[in-house]
Amino acid sequence: MAMMLRRRKILLAISILLVVGSIAVPLAYAIYLRSDAHRRSIEAEVSDYLRLPTDIERVTPLSRHSRRFSGVKVWLPRRSSQIFQCDQAIWRTEPTESGLQNSLAIHDGWFLLGTGDFSRDDYRFILRGGFGHDFNELDLSSVRLHNMSIVWRQPDFELRVENANGEVSFDADGGGRADLTADRLNGVDVTQPISIRAMFTPGAGLRFHLVTLEIPRIPLASLALDEVLGATMTSGWFDGVLSYRRSNGEPVFSLRGTVEDARLEELTQRLPNGPLHGIVDINLTKATFTPNRLIALEFSGDLSAVRLGDLAPFFNQPELNGQFNLRVHQARYRENQLAYLSTSGEAEAVPMEVVTRLIGRGVITGIMRVTLHSLLIVDDVIQRADIDLDVVPPADGPGTIDRQMILYAANNVLGIESTWANEVLPEKVEYVHLGCKLLIDRNELTIEGLHGADGKTILTIRVLGNELGLIQQPEKTFPMTDIMTLVRRRMAEYDMERLMQWWGD
Repeated sequence: MAMMLRRRKILLAISILLVVGSIAVPLAYAIYLRSDAHRRSIEAEVSDYLRLPTDIERVTPLSRHSRRFSGVKVWLPRRSSQIFQCDQAIWRTEPTESGLQNSLAIHDGWFLLGTGDFSRDDYRFILRGGFGHDFNELDLSSVRLHNMSIVWRQPDFELRVENANGEVSFDADGGGRADLTADRLNGVDVTQPISIRAMFTPGAGLRFHLVTLEIPRIPLASLALDEVLGATMTSGWFDGVLSYRRSNGEPVFSLRGTVEDARLEELTQRLPNGPLHGIVDINLTKATFTPNRLIALEFSGDLSAVRLGDLAPFFNQPELNGQFNLRVHQARYRENQLAYLSTSGEAEAVPMEVVTRLIGRGVITGIMRVTLHSLLIVDDVIQRADIDLDVVPPADGPGTIDRQMILYAANNVLGIESTWANEVLPEKVEYVHLGCKLLIDRNELTIEGLHGADGKTILTIRVLGNELGLIQQPEKTFPMTDIMTLVRRRMAEYDMERLMQWWGD
């Protein structure tokens, strides 16, 4: 009897040990999962995997196959700069038809794309740390982002896309795709989501095939370009799409969008001779460029109420004033050639005295109006142009034209013999009407009159109280120098290095 009782006690003790042990082992493991030792172990594994120093404040098991990592921070090597932070990251393992599949959800944080202090190696560390892995080895199918900010800091501006949500997915073939949306840009709410999309191949041979940023209509001020432009943006709207791809080993950028109702002086503050004033409305169909060259450009739009006085320093004529409007119906630029340009416009209240000083052949007083009915350029050649030049006397007195100017225009421009005028006309001649039409057809110029009984008179003067049609339109055409060649030669003087130097100043 005593022997049987002893055996029962032994069996009971063994049963208790088995029960306690079955509870203690997972309990101990659960305690370990919450321990600082386990946190340090995970922290070291993540740091080694990313090849970037990583801090994790806490590791919490959510289930047998799920973990929550709280207070995650990632740094560049030597902890020179923090580039990532999130309140929590949740790792889940779930069964699928093909086996176990992992996913990661990142909540409430930010990711720093770069700063003006980052070196080329710093950017390489960021890209390799984030995407330079074979995610198929981890059976990682997707990374979900919730309420994240993407930040790019530069010395002159900061681009911050906030409240970003979306997914980065990895397919079985090794490709990756990112689809994100955000509803704030630099602290400004947008009426429609900002869209960020990317297609890439992760791993050691990391390649981004296409990246696009689609921005809805927002105030230009929200782009935070004040330091870049040298002026505070208070006007204008922007919407557009910026994309990036690689072609023949070099990065290629494409931009399309619209700029509406922007003040030109806020966009041109850094021009070497001061800003230009006016209003800009541009529809950019396409701009394709590399860091070193412009490949293609297509646009249309308006420059309105641009002050000619702002251009005075270029001509060394401080008294130049008036304003002009320019409408670009369509413009296409391809590989160093103006493939197509159709434009029209007008300039008003242009002082003739200042203009004729530039010519240096005498002076005409009065005000000129220029009407550009049409200008068509194809493959760097002016195909057609229709321009009216109308000059009216000044409001405070009669208009005069120097005899020297009449003789020069008649003999050297119009090809009209006028030696008689040197003896008949006074040094300063009062004019009543002055104007002409310039018609360009390829390399031929036709000059037509705009007034007179037959509509063919260019200059009417007043002599002894009588009006006299002095210069009629010539009955011939004139060969033209290739104006576009002269323009290109002039523009070549403003090389890119000099322009960048001006911009930097």
